[in-house]
Amino acid sequence: MKRILILSLFLFLIFLSLFSQSSSAIRDNDDKVLLIEIDGPIMGGSLEKVDKGIEKAEREGFSAVILTINTNGGRVDSLFSMVERIERSDLPIIGFVDGRAFSAGAILLEGCDVACMAPHSVIGSAHPVSISFSGSQPIEDEKTVNALAKYAESKALAHGRNGDVVKRFVTENLDLTSEEAMELGVIDFIAEDLEDLLDKVGGSEVKGKVLPEGLIKEEYNASFVTDILDILGDPTIASILLLVGVYALIFGLVSPGYGAEIVGSVCLIVGLIGFGFDINYLALVLLAIGAILIILELFTPSFGVLGISGIITMALAGIFLIPLNYPDWYVSGAMINEMISSIVAVSLILGCFLIFALYKVIKARNKRAVFSTIEGEEADAIDDLNPTGFVMYDGEYWRARSKKGEIKKGEKVIIIKKDGAELIVERKI
Repeated sequence: MKRILILSLFLFLIFLSLFSQSSSAIRDNDDKVLLIEIDGPIMGGSLEKVDKGIEKAEREGFSAVILTINTNGGRVDSLFSMVERIERSDLPIIGFVDGRAFSAGAILLEGCDVACMAPHSVIGSAHPVSISFSGSQPIEDEKTVNALAKYAESKALAHGRNGDVVKRFVTENLDLTSEEAMELGVIDFIAEDLEDLLDKVGGSEVKGKVLPEGLIKEEYNASFVTDILDILGDPTIASILLLVGVYALIFGLVSPGYGAEIVGSVCLIVGLIGFGFDINYLALVLLAIGAILIILELFTPSFGVLGISGIITMALAGIFLIPLNYPDWYVSGAMINEMISSIVAVSLILGCFLIFALYKVIKARNKRAVFSTIEGEEADAIDDLNPTGFVMYDGEYWRARSKKGEIKKGEKVIIIKKDGAELIVERKI
């Protein structure tokens, strides 16, 4: 009993010490602001960074949070969630544009408690657009445009700024320099840099809290997962991953081994995660049908009909997988055109590769047709045949089936007969 009491007292003292250190750390952060960088598309990774960053600042007693914004835009649902997170926080959230804040970035700045811009930075171009492979098209639906315009206006008015001008970001794609934005009352002030910003907000009252003078900035280090989401959220990277995944799956299904299928599946899933939208099950079914048609083309004399149908089907699936309108996307034209260009470029490269592969397969299949017989010929097992796998015969891959027992990779085999597109083989004795 005595030992238990001593141990309990010891643990209590340790807890008290840790609590005191934690409380001291919180008090030490009274003169600090947490700096969160939004540099790139406003996507799931950016949302995670803002959410966790504000949570850290609240937990550790920072005086305020600064969001440095440099973006062409992003997803509207991520934008709404960011603004809601800012409004839920008791801490002052300061937005600082040090380059550009287009589209969703412009609305995000207006959602901050304090809006500031660096000299010669630009804000605006927030009209919603839809995406297609032919490019980006402005959404002219009056209901959608008015809803977004009113949302932007309300965020500006809530912080005492010029809502009428902010509304024109959406309705007219208005762009403003920092000097013009200050003159029209869209932002609160201009700061040369972060140090100048800290000097200007020091001593001011925001959200009922007086910020201390001499504020010190501390950068928020996002988690590894958040950094990965940020990278995957880049439309160019996500598009490439998606296309590579699809073509790797096709290549893997007609090649020996399972490496290509694994790589393709991973790229496909990661690409979809990067886009951050709900999976369209119809599109996935179309992808599967397209892949099956292309595979059938490799083994059926359809004169390319199945292959062409498969490619068209997969192209339709790709169109269905891309979110085409509000509310899934809310981006600037520059960002959309960059994405479309990358999709077209990668599609052309991989499409040419696929056509070349189909040509080689058809050529090889026609070549096999002139063989009078291959019975008794020798081949090399390049897979474990248990009972099926692939063998190498005359410099070509053949699907093969062991007539009796398992044949290990690397062993010599004798071809007994050809059964359709498959060779029946046995171990060479």
